[in-house]
Amino acid sequence: MTVVGSDLALLRRELDRRGLDEDDGATAVLRFTAWASLIAIGLATFLAIAFAEAVWVALPGFVWLSVGVLTLAAGASAALLWQESRGQNSRGLSALAATYAYLTVVYPAFFLCFPGAVLSDAPWLGGSQSSVWLYFAVHLGTIVGIGISCFVRLRDRKQQWWDVPLGVLIGVLVSAWALSLQRTLPVLIEEGVPNRSYDVLSIVVIIVGVGVGVVAVLSALRTQSRLRWWLLVVLSLVVTDVLIHMFATARWQVAWYVPRIFGALTVALLMVVLFAEVAAQSRSLTSLRVRERLLKSEELRRAAETDPLTGCLNRRGLDARFSAPNATTGAAEPGYTGVYFVDLDNFKGINDVYSHDVGDAALKVVAQTLEQAVRDIDLVVRYGGDEFVVIVQGLRASQDADSLAVTIVNAIKNSPAESLPANLLLTASLGYVVTESVDDLDSVIRQAESLMRQAKRDGKDRSRRWQADLGQPVEAQR
Repeated sequence: MTVVGSDLALLRRELDRRGLDEDDGATAVLRFTAWASLIAIGLATFLAIAFAEAVWVALPGFVWLSVGVLTLAAGASAALLWQESRGQNSRGLSALAATYAYLTVVYPAFFLCFPGAVLSDAPWLGGSQSSVWLYFAVHLGTIVGIGISCFVRLRDRKQQWWDVPLGVLIGVLVSAWALSLQRTLPVLIEEGVPNRSYDVLSIVVIIVGVGVGVVAVLSALRTQSRLRWWLLVVLSLVVTDVLIHMFATARWQVAWYVPRIFGALTVALLMVVLFAEVAAQSRSLTSLRVRERLLKSEELRRAAETDPLTGCLNRRGLDARFSAPNATTGAAEPGYTGVYFVDLDNFKGINDVYSHDVGDAALKVVAQTLEQAVRDIDLVVRYGGDEFVVIVQGLRASQDADSLAVTIVNAIKNSPAESLPANLLLTASLGYVVTESVDDLDSVIRQAESLMRQAKRDGKDRSRRWQADLGQPVEAQR
């Protein structure tokens, strides 16, 4: 028996079929691209290290450009990662946001201490050793922050609000330390040549960087997220940047240019990844809203077209089923249509003697009995009060309508009534019309209602059908 036109589960499946929630293999493609990018990064790293001391052409303003781009991009990355971490409730992303927040502070401090960056012959703040120590603070802090973010992602921790403020605070403390102690900091570069202390720090950074790279790969292997896979590529670029930096310090060398170029590529790629993720989330959110509106619309329509007591269609639902050709029950084969008007006998007496609660229970029993007496494609409608309309299409012969009328009357009289008083017997009177086409449903229902009243006058608990050739109502064979 058809109660509503569209089932919510069918609607959900249809929405899924249209691809609102599917990426059509995009995650697998991006994972493959990520691995290819990792291989390319590895080859570039190997070549850069092999030619670390080769000299390139001097490019004035390169430090201004690289540090400026890195600072701006680090700030934007911190903001986007922080927003993403809140949406995913991910401690790994919030820790990574804290790392970029840290860099947003330390990059400018490094730039202001860099000899010749602002003043032609000296640092603007601090001293030359402050610049070198901040140089290590940038790279060591970067890989430590990446390692922490990957580790907490492996442990599936929830994001914390203080991560980004903590990254900014650490950046301020490190910068203040390097600037304030520039006269007493251990010397790492003497007359442009790194000493043993510099080499030791470089080895430490390299070891930590390799370890972080392993942790980053492990964290990526534990997730199917497109964002996390692209973050793996980004973090690999960052680690590569750090490793190459440790192999040369003289300006205009390969190992001086390449890491800065890698750093610019890293933040550019990170921006693309994050903005792509934002765009993907926007599309998903739009699809979700479309889904919710469709489902809400379907639920509202279902509520408007369904009788709340019996679960049958109401008059509005019946009108909706006959608003388009063949929209009533979905029966495709030609045949007769039977329109039955069912009225419960002595319903007012049931309410007066037993109570309205018993009357409601009786209506539910009748509705359930009618639903069981007809097919799933047929319609059962609570037409009003104790009146029901049953519409059956696709009958092969008019005699089939007569048999169904007898079945309905007997089914109601013999209906299980565990929810009713033991001495209460339900009966119903029925009038029906059999026709080859329903051009005016309202007039057919009125005719069936008139036949139902004739059945009541004849003694109730029976059915009457209009016999066209006799020009009068007749009783179906019992």
